Amino acid sequence: MKSEKIKDVPVASVDKMLQGRVAGVQTGSSSGQPGGMASVRVRGVSSINGVVSPIYVVDGVRVASGDLTTGNTTGNILANMNPDDVENITVLKDAVSTAVYGADAGAGVIVITTKSGKKGKARFNLSMNTGLNDKAIEGHKSFTTDSWREYLAYAVMNTYNATPSWGATFNNISEVYDYLKAGGEGADLQNIFTTDVNTDWKKATQRLGYQQNVDFNMSGGNDKFSYYSSANYFNQESIVKGSYFNRLAFTNKIGYQATDKLKISTDFQISYSKLSTLSQGGAFANPILAQFFNRPTDAIKKDDGSWNWNASNSRLSNGLYNIPYIQENNYSRAGTFRAYANLGVEYKIFKNLTYKFVFLRSILI
Repeated sequence: MKSEKIKDVPVASVDKMLQGRVAGVQTGSSSGQPGGMASVRVRGVSSINGVVSPIYVVDGVRVASGDLTTGNTTGNILANMNPDDVENITVLKDAVSTAVYGADAGAGVIVITTKSGKKGKARFNLSMNTGLNDKAIEGHKSFTTDSWREYLAYAVMNTYNATPSWGATFNNISEVYDYLKAGGEGADLQNIFTTDVNTDWKKATQRLGYQQNVDFNMSGGNDKFSYYSSANYFNQESIVKGSYFNRLAFTNKIGYQATDKLKISTDFQISYSKLSTLSQGGAFANPILAQFFNRPTDAIKKDDGSWNWNASNSRLSNGLYNIPYIQENNYSRAGTFRAYANLGVEYKIFKNLTYKFVFLRSILI
């Protein structure tokens, strides 16, 4: 894939650039977490317990990939690399990949070439894009207090009218409302039919996620010297409040043609990213499911401004969590610092034979 095909693609990481663009490569998101890694399968699932993900090679050097942390949902190492620095991507699928890169390459190789300076006048480029993240489909609507009461009232009426031996039948739904308001089925249902609370749990836990990417680069060179420098800022918010990913990255590449046969190059990249996600995201603390599981008759906060829950178990009336409180107080955050530096020396031995030596130092914190 040339840079024209992946230019201005609004993704957080290089691995997500492959989605829908390379024949025979299956790519999907491992999670909805901003900055999360993509699930890439180049040659299918070739092993049950062996290597199933491809390796990544950047400018001739293999780099770390995959999930960086176990404390957050998919802390993607590749998300620390600026996608706007990519010149082209090559996918190796056949036996050549194994022959060149060893047994680890059995699941394929993603070869990434980054941009370098070219001979000519200095060129400056500034690109910016912004957008919003939202669900692709609206999905099911959640209960309001009125619809929740109506649902419960009909359930009670149908149950009693189907079993006259219980000693109570109802002629219309209004009788059921009066019966439940009077506490005929206990204090729990009485509270539902008498409260003036109408909580929109979707609005309380979700939002339109804002996304922004700003990239600046400069490049140029002459017969002996070439340079490329870039700076990038990327910010991506989830539709779930409290979940986001942002990155600040810098790149500097210098090439020097010492002689007709000898070329020396350096590549220095430094980046810092911050990831915020929610603990227990897949359990009943899931903010997406809160709009369906939490009762609209439960308030988020009490009249005095304190968080609403039962003092005995710190849960709501149906035993579930007050999700906005968890989003505000029980988050999980991680920061990643990545420094990547290499020194490359190329020497042309013969016309069709070139020796290349690369010394690399990479730091992940």
